[in-house]
Amino acid sequence: MTLSSLGGDPDLTAAVEPLDLAAGLWPQLAVSDVGTFCWVPASDSVECDDGLRSILDLPVGATVETLGDLLAWLMPDDRARAMQSLVRCLRERTSARLTFRIARLSGEVRWIVCSVRLLTEAGGRPALLAGVCTDFTAQRAAEERLRRLVLHDALTGLANRLLLQDRLEQALARARRAGHRVAVMVLDLDNFKEVNDTLGHAAGDRLLTGMARRLEQATRREDTFARLSGDEFALVQGRVEDPADAEVLARKVLAALEEPFDLDGRPTVAMASLGIALFPEDGDTSAELLRHADLALYRAKAQGGGRHRFFRRAMAVEVQERERLGRELGRALEADELLLHYQPQLDLRTGRTVGAEALLRWHHGERGLVMPGVFVPVAEASRQIWAVGEWVLDEACRQAAVWRDAGLSVTVAVNLAPAQLRRPELLRTVAHALRRHDLEPARLELEVECGLLVGEARDATGRLLGDLAERGVRLAVTGFGAGAPGALRGLPVQTVKIARSLVDRIGRDADCETTLGAMVDLAHGLGLRAIAEGVERQGQLVVLQHVGCDAAQGFHLARPGTAKALFDHLRRPHPELPRRGAGA
Repeated sequence: MTLSSLGGDPDLTAAVEPLDLAAGLWPQLAVSDVGTFCWVPASDSVECDDGLRSILDLPVGATVETLGDLLAWLMPDDRARAMQSLVRCLRERTSARLTFRIARLSGEVRWIVCSVRLLTEAGGRPALLAGVCTDFTAQRAAEERLRRLVLHDALTGLANRLLLQDRLEQALARARRAGHRVAVMVLDLDNFKEVNDTLGHAAGDRLLTGMARRLEQATRREDTFARLSGDEFALVQGRVEDPADAEVLARKVLAALEEPFDLDGRPTVAMASLGIALFPEDGDTSAELLRHADLALYRAKAQGGGRHRFFRRAMAVEVQERERLGRELGRALEADELLLHYQPQLDLRTGRTVGAEALLRWHHGERGLVMPGVFVPVAEASRQIWAVGEWVLDEACRQAAVWRDAGLSVTVAVNLAPAQLRRPELLRTVAHALRRHDLEPARLELEVECGLLVGEARDATGRLLGDLAERGVRLAVTGFGAGAPGALRGLPVQTVKIARSLVDRIGRDADCETTLGAMVDLAHGLGLRAIAEGVERQGQLVVLQHVGCDAAQGFHLARPGTAKALFDHLRRPHPELPRRGAGA
């Protein structure tokens, strides 16, 4: 049967032409990914062109003679639906667009989209059903890859925040209909920064990936486990009959992390904290539940980590208190309540003070002296960190100029917040502070966290640091660890600061001294000066000298104090340090 065999009925021909299936165009459609067929209902006879035979991968000699023969190639789940669409075409005298899968003899599954059109005789009786089938398997695979990129985390393959939000909304809708609970959990690692500092960011990525695989195994298939950002994860338990069910899962999740991960041959335990919020008791919307689970996580971490906590309404009061603190911080800038303390940095060869790190404090009218660990997170959350950072830069430059005029040779170090590095006007702010106080750029050292020099932000941060270095400002990288060489490559840095977490392990970890020695050698190999932070014991100081660290700061050497206290410290004789090379 061909189109020309229909008898040349003018009404039928007119119906065929809008389909672009006229006999003259038929050969153009006979290509590898497009095929056509005709089915005559009256005789249940089917004819396929070479294109459709190619899509089906029909062997030589095989025939498709009836509609049943054609539908037999469809996957069972799609066959009944396709048949219903064809029956509706016949009954309603209309066209249809079908999407289905076919199974080739090899077992390969292909995705097909098929447009069908019913052609009728003059009296309206069905004469012919014509269809154009397109194999869009490759396009669908590309769409699936794109969908996965959009909805899944690139590192772990877990759902991302967007997909989590969608799954949570669906779970809440089902819970409202069925009257059951939903549990939302937020989890993050307590020791992730230490892993990055000591083993490097590549090892940190492997830890996150391994952690994701374990936690997937600990959860049910119908639950959604997602990575929100960094080392923060979330879990939606879609059906919870009793709060105890959520607690059982929380314990199971934390227990899955107890076995050490092997990171570069070093067993590493991933300590984690977890917060839980329940629908409907703790919130009615996805945003509210995630926020309350995060508050419960914050409480679990504040209580020492390695545990889980349920949300309680009193936690929301703490949020209100932080918001109040944010409002008061805005007034603190105007009332001149902020001040800087300075911690000396001592040369480990001579004992001479060669620098001082500026440490922010807040002299609150009612609360007294407020430490940065309390109000800096508030400043970051309320977006006041830029104004606070501008004040710190200006005040540090002013004080450095005072010391210089008093004949003291000391560099002042200022730690930059991530928000400052995201704003190109930082360059103008630094230049203005130096110019205002007539301070030589080399007397200012800006400190950048090592973790800000990797990933997508590296290029922009690197350009900004390059511009600062061109103006003579010194640059230091804090949190120096095994992953630092890649982060530092191509950056105009003069100083690296060995992480406090690593210094704290001296005397407690047999491998620590070897690790420190390798890191100091690495810094020197890159032409950089190495400073250790957080020196609080004599034994730490001895080991740091032994491995050749250049300088150090910490309570054991000198506590942070006011500008006057540092001035007095600088006027005193250099402290006597332990002999270089002595044992710990």
